[in-house]
Amino acid sequence: MSKNVIFILLDSLRFDTVEDEKASKILFPNIARVQRRGFTKRVTANAQATQFVMPSIFSQSYPLDYGGYNNGIRERPASFVECIRKSGYSTFLMSACNQIGVSNGYDRGFEHLHTAIDYRHILEYRLEKTLSYDLDRLSNDSAIEGVAWARIKPELEMMLRSIVDNIENSDKVSWPHALRRMNTTVGHKCLKEIELLGKNPEAVFTKIRKLRPRFYWRFLGEPTIDNIRLFKYRVLESLSWRSRRFLTKFRHPFFFLAHHQVVSHDQIEALESLLSQATRPHYIHIHWMDLHDFRSLSRPLVFLRRLKFLIKWLLARRRGLTDRHWAYDLAVMDVDQVIGRILDNLESTNSLEDTIILITADHGYSDAGSPRRKKQDLGFR
Repeated sequence: MSKNVIFILLDSLRFDTVEDEKASKILFPNIARVQRRGFTKRVTANAQATQFVMPSIFSQSYPLDYGGYNNGIRERPASFVECIRKSGYSTFLMSACNQIGVSNGYDRGFEHLHTAIDYRHILEYRLEKTLSYDLDRLSNDSAIEGVAWARIKPELEMMLRSIVDNIENSDKVSWPHALRRMNTTVGHKCLKEIELLGKNPEAVFTKIRKLRPRFYWRFLGEPTIDNIRLFKYRVLESLSWRSRRFLTKFRHPFFFLAHHQVVSHDQIEALESLLSQATRPHYIHIHWMDLHDFRSLSRPLVFLRRLKFLIKWLLARRRGLTDRHWAYDLAVMDVDQVIGRILDNLESTNSLEDTIILITADHGYSDAGSPRRKKQDLGFR
């Protein structure tokens, strides 16, 4: 009989959280339960950031293979999920990682999507990081028939359609209310922008050339730019940017994210429902961002909930069981509770022994308060 598989990728999980089994058992008892059932091994990623590592995780190829990482695994021969699905598995993607993105191909092979991500951020990121070279060239192109626009237009249309498709096809049960409202708005705007791109590409061309990627989503579907609104958005962004810059001067700054934060607790009920209904052998791929965003104040109740672990952490710190930043460890302890719910669910249904559980990371976070070099080159993170 085929085993079920749950692949849990905790973005920015560091090896030193689980290296000491004694400390792990005290601070992260549910992760320690998984450790006791199998083994713990240090691994090294092919790169130091999520965008670069994801192609390797999904396709077992190097970050710069097949045209590089800009388009994820869209041009890669296969995703390992496609291979698993061909062998008879039901496949589920449950992610709060914006890097999963759209038009990147990471949904290849998945039958069911539970991606709770902020599509405003996706659109901004794809424009700024993927199309930035051609966007810079637009200032030198005097006509819409220019080479840069010829490259941007099909890619832009693909992004917009992918956003609409993802919003329509993703299971929204794990979306926080604010995210559901925002993504619904973005989806409607993307449909209007696709229509505008077909009828009046010059208008889209003008917006793409004049607007910063961060503001583009606000004018989706609109043939002209309202300068008064744009001025307001620029003022708000200036205040946000300056406050973030001020906070980064502190050694351990806390800040508000530019996108809507989704945490593991938002998705656990959907995951438990999925586990209770799955029949065929299944592969569940989970990507949670709790640790990556451990300094976030965007969800105050999430931050306050984690404080219930503070006394336990202080006692462990006094015993020398951790030298990491308290907020980082509290985020791990919070996720550990969610992992405990998964394990309890599997035990209650007598499915634990029939399930392979892998907990790993895409990269380790370099700034979690341990005695490392304060400034590190990118490659040494």
